[in-house]
Amino acid sequence: MELSDSCHNTKPSPSIFILQSVLTTNTSPGSARRRFYRSVGVAGADGQFEVSLDQRKLKTPGGRLLQLPSRPLALAVAHEWETVAEHIQTSQMHVTGLCFTVLDNPHRRTDVDLARKIAGYLDTDTVLFPVELPAELAEIQRREWGAVLQWLRHRFDVAIEPSEPGSLVSTVPPETAETLQRYLSTHNTWALTGLLFAIEAVRSTVLPLAALERKLSPQEVVRLSRLEADYQARVWGRVEWAHDVDCLDTEARVSAGLLLAHLCTATSHSVRQKERSA
Repeated sequence: MELSDSCHNTKPSPSIFILQSVLTTNTSPGSARRRFYRSVGVAGADGQFEVSLDQRKLKTPGGRLLQLPSRPLALAVAHEWETVAEHIQTSQMHVTGLCFTVLDNPHRRTDVDLARKIAGYLDTDTVLFPVELPAELAEIQRREWGAVLQWLRHRFDVAIEPSEPGSLVSTVPPETAETLQRYLSTHNTWALTGLLFAIEAVRSTVLPLAALERKLSPQEVVRLSRLEADYQARVWGRVEWAHDVDCLDTEARVSAGLLLAHLCTATSHSVRQKERSA
């Protein structure tokens, strides 16, 4: 019997593009600025789209004009600003925040840096470290994580195995990391930034990578990353509110990161195809 417990009681939608999964419900005003605008608009063409608040173009914290590579991404950013009720919680507007990060690039990361960082997380990937006890949880992890690892081996023709139960050391063959890094190099800065955000939310490269390839949904990524936490909650009981809030917050982050990656992967591949044919 499967003992995984999810923050949803219904089967999640398979679509990555449902924006309701992107936004969290944190309404605490704190020091947040009150909503100062009445309308939100989107305009642009030919790979440069902008979002406006009362006809004033949105800018990044670094003062750059927020120019986005696709209309769907601009609509996603606009949706976050449109759904603000009273206070602007930019820390909860993950799609907007990711776009700010790409354009301002505060860490001065190149695409090569991003791909290397993502591949580097393999050595500490959650799905490579199953528990030894309790036996029931160990079996759940072996079955559920094993299926995703089998998909990864077949999809990329690589060797990757989980560590011995209870081990704190995982050895991922250098060839495997290099293969995945080459795959990642076919994606642009926008897609890699979104993927990295999702990876850091669940401490796994394998699970968001499977979602990028449409093997998993964002909800499934979060569920699989929380097998131990959900098992313990079933055995020892749930802390009221805390479990669901944490789960939904993680799901919002993963959904936002994968939304950005999906929307900009198509853009990246389209641009590269035009460059080859030129």
